[in-house]
Amino acid sequence: IVAAGLAIKPDDGGAAFDRFRGRIMFPIRDGRDRAIGFGGRAMSPNARAKYLNSPETALFDKGRALYNYGPAREAAGKSGRLVVTEGYMDVIALVQAGIAHAVAPLGTAITEDQLRLMWRVADEPVIALDGDQAGLRAAMRVMDVALPLLEAGKSLRFCLMPEGLDPDDLIRAQGAGAMQELLDGAIPMVDLLWQRETEGHVFDSPERRAALDARLREVVGRIADQVIKSHYREALRDRRATLFRPAAPPGPNRGAARARRPGERWTPPMAGPSPAAKASLLAQQAAAGLAPARVRESAILAGCLSHPEVAEAVEVDLERVSFHCADLETLRRAILQCLARVISTEDRDAAALTAALTDMGIEDPMPGLMRIGQVRHNPHLRPDAPTEAALAAVKEELAKHRALSGAREELAEAEAEIAGMADEGLTWRLQQAGAAREQSLRGTAGAVGGAETEDRAALAAQLQQLIDAEVWRKRKK
Repeated sequence: IVAAGLAIKPDDGGAAFDRFRGRIMFPIRDGRDRAIGFGGRAMSPNARAKYLNSPETALFDKGRALYNYGPAREAAGKSGRLVVTEGYMDVIALVQAGIAHAVAPLGTAITEDQLRLMWRVADEPVIALDGDQAGLRAAMRVMDVALPLLEAGKSLRFCLMPEGLDPDDLIRAQGAGAMQELLDGAIPMVDLLWQRETEGHVFDSPERRAALDARLREVVGRIADQVIKSHYREALRDRRATLFRPAAPPGPNRGAARARRPGERWTPPMAGPSPAAKASLLAQQAAAGLAPARVRESAILAGCLSHPEVAEAVEVDLERVSFHCADLETLRRAILQCLARVISTEDRDAAALTAALTDMGIEDPMPGLMRIGQVRHNPHLRPDAPTEAALAAVKEELAKHRALSGAREELAEAEAEIAGMADEGLTWRLQQAGAAREQSLRGTAGAVGGAETEDRAALAAQLQQLIDAEVWRKRKK
């Protein structure tokens, strides 16, 4: 009684025992099997609290203890597993079903100290809380507590119980085998995190997608371990790409990279041709109107490959754009996949990023990128350039790429409408597209030079031709 914090004063008439009236009592023991307190489980469903513990004392701190910790630690030493349930009755049901490595918090939310106790026993404890909204909220709270504490090999998995059931109910209804099957199917914490941030949300606008990105960045930012943080960022990026991936168009997939089969090593198209053919890529794509795009896209990738810290700084923008040149688009995606792994290491240099690409089966792309004169002669894109200058150059090229891509789409849409009902609004749209393009080319880094001048002149001539033809006038039939 003294250990439980229930020392009776001579004049209290045993009133302290009323604290646990109408409850089933469970002794709470420490890791050495010494009783340090008691827990009472209410027998009435109308009780004020389902679980009630001894008052805290120098011996008993409910935030630093777990029910059944000693026996579960011994059982986990043989199985390598640990199951965390909500209450005492669940632990007893699991032990009776042959799952002896089970513990429970003492009627309160799981604390950091309790998580550390769990990780002493098993690297990935399985959280198996009740299958109701309260249980799900409790699981989310555990995840938020665990995020800053994650270390290599130390994490949590979550067993989502059927709606309205706890482990005791499930074992009684379906047997120990059903419970073990659920435990074996426990999901990683990153999956529960993704479920929480996306379930019930509709991402049908750029603003809603941006809100998701902000939430994910905030959650991942809580992780203290930089290596774990980079892996979470990469895992969530993959899930995001899958969620927002557009449906494949019918027929041949023009301009897009073919999906690789499992285990297949990919070599970018730019690595295959001979040096002479590579040098002529710009000339070949000039006829298709892609020469300026190849220059811009090559400049962006060259700056990122030369300075991985620049790639990290523009990662969000680099993820949101798409390139017109299929080989460079595939390389862009490969760099994003490798970036998280590279920036989490001590050697965060260009050689490390190139090595990561090589591990994916991609030949060093820098020689091919540097065959373009405007890229090769830009001092801001070289590996020895100051990081600030390289960052400014890449940001400028990304801004140009977004503006020019938007202007190109606006012009194509406007031209398509010429065949229909044209009016003064169409002329205004053409002028605005040209103005946006002109503004986007007034940069300071000078990364693309003459090719953009030629592209600007071509667009000006095209716009002038439309204006000279007075496309806004209705033609008489």
